[in-house]
Amino acid sequence: MTSREENICMKFLDRMHQHGARHVKRLGPAIGPIVWKISRLPNVEWWRRYTNQMGFAYNGRYFKGRYSHEDGGKLEIVEVLGKEDGGVIATINGLDAAMRLDLKAQIDQFTQGK
Repeated sequence: MTSREENICMKFLDRMHQHGARHVKRLGPAIGPIVWKISRLPNVEWWRRYTNQMGFAYNGRYFKGRYSHEDGGKLEIVEVLGKEDGGVIATINGLDAAMRLDLKAQIDQFTQGK
């Protein structure tokens, strides 16, 4: 039996790899650490709004992880504001950036500024 986090990783990777380009596959190893860091946020709740994005609620706000084709490909954590995307909280360009990311600090800093 796989964990919820493992299922989220596999579905997000499947969606990314449907595009098949090298810059998309380069970001694959960063998915696990990002999902792990999201799952370690206090009182985080996973939600699936769209199949090609990772959605979660934290401190009464909604966020998602998405793939962006800009700048050679990157992962972004953004706030969700209804049907619109809010600001970008974190940008991950590869495994090293995913490992260094202090997601809780970045989300807390972002939300306290609003």
